[in-house]
Amino acid sequence: MGKVIRLFDHNDKNHVDPAPEKDGEQDFTQLLKAAVSDARQCGERSSPGEDEEIALLDDEAADFFRKRIHYLLIREKLLEPDLFRCTLHISRVMADMVHDVPMSYFASDYLVASEEDSRQLLRGGDLCCMICIFFEKWADRRSMRLADYEQMGMQLYLRHFATTRKTIGHCMARHFRDVVAISRECIQEM
Repeated sequence: MGKVIRLFDHNDKNHVDPAPEKDGEQDFTQLLKAAVSDARQCGERSSPGEDEEIALLDDEAADFFRKRIHYLLIREKLLEPDLFRCTLHISRVMADMVHDVPMSYFASDYLVASEEDSRQLLRGGDLCCMICIFFEKWADRRSMRLADYEQMGMQLYLRHFATTRKTIGHCMARHFRDVVAISRECIQEM
């Protein structure tokens, strides 16, 4: 299905990073140390052993996804701070999706709800991302194609960034397709 590709160009001189958040922002060294630790715990195995069960309905689901994704990032040498921030966010979203039913499966509902609560923009972007990760074939059977969900997800994330100035919105919009590809590979290797 999806293949992990090199995600950044070292020669991109036109890229301007958004202003960092004051609280909750981790520096790249801390992110990388945590990722290396996760990758070591995940080990060289690409799938769980026969006697090992994957319990996605417990509180460790986010840790499981985070470790698998960090393992893939380290293995492929994709070492970009924003990408690590995105994968931390998306591993929590993937785990939450196992537990919680979304408010709506229509991304436009999140846009309307954002007039009262700007967090709905982030949730709408997350929904589009999850549809692209988990329901790739299902999305193509609907009136909206997968590319439409990608565009809408990126726009919702950018609007979240513009409204709240939280860096995760910018990071997720910029790396949307990369995060989807990495997450798909993580799911395939389970």
